[in-house]
Amino acid sequence: MSYLNYFLLGCGIIFFVLVILLLLKNQINERYSVVWLAVATGILLISSYPVFIDKVAVWLGIDYPPALLFLFSTLVLLLGNLYQSIQISKLNQKIIDLTQFIALHQKERDHNQRQVVFSPEKEELKRYDSGS
Repeated sequence: MSYLNYFLLGCGIIFFVLVILLLLKNQINERYSVVWLAVATGILLISSYPVFIDKVAVWLGIDYPPALLFLFSTLVLLLGNLYQSIQISKLNQKIIDLTQFIALHQKERDHNQRQVVFSPEKEELKRYDSGS
């Protein structure tokens, strides 16, 4: 193994430990940690057995094996970005729904706190706030 392989193996181990620490500190969701642990495991496997990339590249008919690694990493990043965009869209819709619910609830509360009373001497409607 070359120094580069040792460096990549060290980076994979550090990344793996970092994901576990983030999980233990509840700074990352369990669902996401599984994905990141799989990525860290992939980094460890590729760095410990670099011939694997060469064999897969030959099997797929790719002449330059590092291009397969770049293709794979780009696809992983694109899928991650798509998934995060879906999650952001869902959260935005939940925020809109929650904002509308709060606004309706406040309007109903304000309406219930006010009493409308008819004053015969002035022949007009007066509003009295029950809170004051």
